[in-house]
Amino acid sequence: MYFKINRQGIKMKKIIFILLVAILILSCKSAPKNSDERYVVLSPEVFELLHDIDADENIVGKIRECNYPETSKEIDIIGNFGLVNFEKVLELQPTKVFTTGMEQGEISKQLKEFGVETVQLFSNNFDELYLNIEKLGKAVSHEKEASKLIKSIKEKINNLDYNNKNRPSVYTEIYGNPIMTVSDSSFVGNLINLAGGENIFPGLPRLYSQVSPEDVIKRNPDIILVTYPGTDVSQIKNRMGWENINAVKNNRIYTAKDINPDLILRTTPRSAEGIVKLHELFYESGK
Repeated sequence: MYFKINRQGIKMKKIIFILLVAILILSCKSAPKNSDERYVVLSPEVFELLHDIDADENIVGKIRECNYPETSKEIDIIGNFGLVNFEKVLELQPTKVFTTGMEQGEISKQLKEFGVETVQLFSNNFDELYLNIEKLGKAVSHEKEASKLIKSIKEKINNLDYNNKNRPSVYTEIYGNPIMTVSDSSFVGNLINLAGGENIFPGLPRLYSQVSPEDVIKRNPDIILVTYPGTDVSQIKNRMGWENINAVKNNRIYTAKDINPDLILRTTPRSAEGIVKLHELFYESGK
């Protein structure tokens, strides 16, 4: 009897041992490369890039605008693009906070005063995007994945050849009150040119600047592109004096219903898709 019980005990110990080994193997496979790292992301572009280089497992906080990929909704919200809850950020005990340019420069400065390591990434063109992906890869120890992503984007961009002779003139409106547009030096302006369009405001004091409705009327664009949500085509058509603009007369007004603004406003790998979509609107669409 004793011998029988002992054999059962040995069998049970073997089963437990096998289960423990299996759990250990699985946990090793699923463990992130930098399991001690904790990232807070204040930039939708960086959030997307971290996902693209398989480095999003350590993200513990984000701003509300970080809405892609959709699985990101499970992560704590710590504010929005221009208004960050610093107390929430500090509560999350991040090892790194990723920010972007423009008004986030001041946010980066304040975080550094709190002793938080801040990585600021802002791209105005594809060359800067490649450099920032490389920088991001080093910051999160995903250099190989970053190199692969850069190569992939370059291949997509190099395969696009939209050197059309008769380029339509394009007015891009990124804000409606006051109306604001883009210069050729901006990333959006760069995409318009790559897609075969001609920006009617190539040179402006800043990357994104306020312009007058009268200036738009004078420049008479062939296409009007509205990149912010909540604006209907009829609202553009009904602006005083705009009825004589070519884009209005020919029904060439495109809004967020026609193209996802994130494809052209965010400097990410999806920007290549944005160029293709813009080209379709410029040359193949007609309302």
